[in-house]
Amino acid sequence: MVSNDLGAVRQSIAPPSCPPSVIARGVMRRKITRLEEALDCSFFTLEHAFVLSMMLDNIDHYTAQIAVLDEKIAVLCEPYER
Repeated sequence: MVSNDLGAVRQSIAPPSCPPSVIARGVMRRKITRLEEALDCSFFTLEHAFVLSMMLDNIDHYTAQIAVLDEKIAVLCEPYER
C-alpha cells in the first residue's frame, strides 16, 4: 500500500547511484531537480538506506492499520446512517 511518491523513494534506496530521472514517476517527475538535490548520494550510506527502508516499512504498516480501522469504523457507523 505504498503511494507513488513513497514507491519512488523506496526504489531509490537499493541503488543509491540511480538518478531520480530514471526512477521518478507521476507527480515526482516534476520534482526531478529537487529530488536530485535531496538524494545527493555523496553522504548517503548503506546505513542510511537501511534506516530509511525501516522507516518506509513502518509507514506501510501504519497505512495498513489505518485501512483496517477505517473498515471497522464504517461497520460501527452503519446503524446510525439513514
